[in-house]
Amino acid sequence: MARGEPSKAVRTVGNLEIEQREAGVLALSGEVDLSNADQVPGAVEALAPAEGDLVLDVSDLRFIDSTGVRLLLTLAADRGQRGGNLVLERPGGVVRRVLGLMGIERAPYLEIRS
Repeated sequence: MARGEPSKAVRTVGNLEIEQREAGVLALSGEVDLSNADQVPGAVEALAPAEGDLVLDVSDLRFIDSTGVRLLLTLAADRGQRGGNLVLERPGGVVRRVLGLMGIERAPYLEIRS
């Protein structure tokens, strides 16, 4: 880290890294699946804003299973109760395919941005 740069908060949950990029924006890299999905909400909440939108940059997320998708739906519902949305930015490859197959783009309080 260069001098004068703010430190970034990072949480590691199994094979997933969650990095706070800026206020309200978290980057997920690795995998979200049955092995870590129960621990992810606490790690996300520790870094997320208390209210409003939560943006997850998922461009470096390599894998997500149905447990991970259920987790995203839960996070979206929670954001809705806090007056915001869960925004998934730049899902790629396998993640975009899984989200599309499961119809997650129709979920309330959830937005997907390419």
